[in-house]
Amino acid sequence: MTIQIGQKEYNLKYTIRALFLFERITKKPFTANNLEDQFIFFFCLILASNPDTELTFEEFIEAVDNGDLDVSEINKFVAEQQKKQEELAAKKTAESSKKKPSKKKSQ
Repeated sequence: MTIQIGQKEYNLKYTIRALFLFERITKKPFTANNLEDQFIFFFCLILASNPDTELTFEEFIEAVDNGDLDVSEINKFVAEQQKKQEELAAKKTAESSKKKPSKKKSQ
């Protein structure tokens, strides 16, 4: 996904790097249970996907406040990515439960 802030386009990817950045910035485990955490995470998505960016958190929030950035699109993107992650985890769990336990050889 790409977003535009001012005259610049930014890629957004839901990556483990974004989660690491969130935890480094907030100094707490990843949770986006409140509005502040959600916006910090959205900003981390930008930072992780655009490592050379000079965009600051204040500029990001200013774009949101001015209506220059539709956060509902980012929110929708994050929700879709989280759903994919949950489906993948459920699939892996189901596959691992189908596997028969291996028998150990007697020595």
